[in-house]
Amino acid sequence: MKRPTIETKKWHRIHAYKLNKRRKKRFNGTEFASIIDSNINYPTYVLCPTDFTLETNFEGVVDVLNQIRRISSRERNELIKYIDFRSIRQLSETAALVLAAELDRFNQHPLRKGRRLFAIDVEEWDQSVRRKLAEMGFFDLLNATYPKSLAENDTQDPNTRYIQFRSGSKVEGSVIEELREIDLDPYISIPRRRLLFAAVTEAMTNVVHHAYLNRQSSFTVRKWWLSAMRNVEEKEVSIFIYDQGRGIPNTLPRKFSERIREMIPDEISRDDARMIQAAHDLARSASGEQYRGHGLQRDVRRYASEMGHRARYRVISGNGAYTFAAGVDGGERESQVLSTLRRSLEGTLIEWRLSLQ
Repeated sequence: MKRPTIETKKWHRIHAYKLNKRRKKRFNGTEFASIIDSNINYPTYVLCPTDFTLETNFEGVVDVLNQIRRISSRERNELIKYIDFRSIRQLSETAALVLAAELDRFNQHPLRKGRRLFAIDVEEWDQSVRRKLAEMGFFDLLNATYPKSLAENDTQDPNTRYIQFRSGSKVEGSVIEELREIDLDPYISIPRRRLLFAAVTEAMTNVVHHAYLNRQSSFTVRKWWLSAMRNVEEKEVSIFIYDQGRGIPNTLPRKFSERIREMIPDEISRDDARMIQAAHDLARSASGEQYRGHGLQRDVRRYASEMGHRARYRVISGNGAYTFAAGVDGGERESQVLSTLRRSLEGTLIEWRLSLQ
């Protein structure tokens, strides 16, 4: 092979420069999106819907989560590069939590080898969305950059106080202690506060011991994610905990499953919402030691029924949603609502909403 001449080397350098310039122009990150990975190869783009809430656009949120999951299971050069947050106008706390959990999982992917996420075009995000994510600890959880100039301009909402996102792989008393920061006095008595903390602790315990049993996935982070908020104006406290496990209907032990099938007809025994409801009913009626350590060993919705205020407890797991409400219409009446979901959230989301009025 002939040694390349100076002119040939020069031509190759110019040719490589032009190719690289065309590639960068074609995939300009500032034209696309909001969370960008370093060391760009070929961008994979995910667009968030305008309504990013589980309450009114459940399938739209799940679609974004599934896109992230599919992409993060591929080879290194196909890992997700862009998620466009600029289109979001409505963002619920529960949707923010499950999104943060999915990106936290992605951030720990072994193919990433410690690389970090970068927030770009943040100034183009809706201000209320940007402020909510910042106050909920979204950037801190993901160790992502957040411009100081925006942080100074985005004043906090005086009517809302958040406990920032927390995650863990075991039951952590320190996280429960942080819930005291949402200032429940003078609305909730100390005994009832203890009951609330016990319910959250029990939810953590269920995640640690049961949620990830025999979990089949290309990449699993065996954690829970938690957040809480207090709305001063509406006098409401909300606590959320989420895991990416197999879901309540799929992790009930055989003894529980047999008892549940005795409680509900065979033709609806595969209904996830019914299974969730029956699991709670069984946990409430079972003796303390007989089923201890199996699934919902205590009734974690019990707090809502004993609050003495208007309270709501909701579980989304598998393809089912179960909502329990106490103090309906300002009285002592209780209600239960079952919903079947067309798509699965992939895991379990538990939510307590307590009215302090």
